[in-house]
This record gives sequence, structure tokens and C-alpha cells, in this order.
Amino acid sequence: MNNSEFVDRVSEEPLFSTRKEAREAVETVFDTLDRVLRSGQSVMITDFGKFSVVGRNERSGVNPRTGEKIHISAKKAVTFKAAKVLKENVNA
Repeated sequence: MNNSEFVDRVSEEPLFSTRKEAREAVETVFDTLDRVLRSGQSVMITDFGKFSVVGRNERSGVNPRTGEKIHISAKKAVTFKAAKVLKENVNA
């Protein structure tokens, strides 16, 4: 499901009278999530899961195509851990 399809699905909820309202709500949620994660904080959504930022150390690796050794810089990555309720709902 892409972003447009997701907005369409959200707009079917009775809370929204137009697709535009649903799109604005979805964009607001994701923009807020983006800002919070950029600041290094975690976001815990009850019965859904936890988004957090973790640091990845620099390391050396191997280019699988050429076998050449490469340097991989340190970076931050976003992780998601699904809540127990979400896992149960997916497996139901």
C-alpha cells in the first residue's frame, strides 16, 4: 500500500468528511513522527509499537560484487518494535 492508497483508506473513516482532511491528518502524524525522531527521541504508540533511533558504528565491509573492502560510515537508523497487541492482531 502506498501513501495515496493509505490516505484513501483513512478517508473512508466517518471522522473525515473529505479526502483532503484525511490527507492533512496523515501528513501531520508523519511530520510529527519525523520531527520527534530527528530530535533523537522515541515515539511509543500504545497497542501499536515503538519507533526509536539507534546509532550504527562505523565498520568495514566488503562489496559483494567486486570483493573490494569498503569503509561504512557511522549513521543513525530508525527501528520499530511492534507492540504485543499489534502482533496478535496481525496473526489473528
